[in-house]
Amino acid sequence: MLVSRVTTRYYLMSSFQQKIRLTKKQRIADTQEKQQAIETAFKRAQVLNSSDKTFKAAIIDMLKEIKEDMLKELKEGMITAYQIEIIKRGRNYKNKQTENS
Repeated sequence: MLVSRVTTRYYLMSSFQQKIRLTKKQRIADTQEKQQAIETAFKRAQVLNSSDKTFKAAIIDMLKEIKEDMLKELKEGMITAYQIEIIKRGRNYKNKQTENS
């Protein structure tokens, strides 16, 4: 009977120790999973931040190109308007000369 009590105590202790070990293993596994989740979230945030910077740079470049194109068109339009004005003045001048003659 003494042997059975010792065996029972050993069994109870070993099952308790097993539960503690499992609990420790679960805690370690949970901690590792949390760390991996944090690292993954951090990496995703970095990717989003870098893609956000890339997107902003692309938009700024596009706006600069549009600005340059608009300035070119405006200058061309101003030149064209000036040329038209010169042509009109020339015609008016010729018409005045023919009327006076």
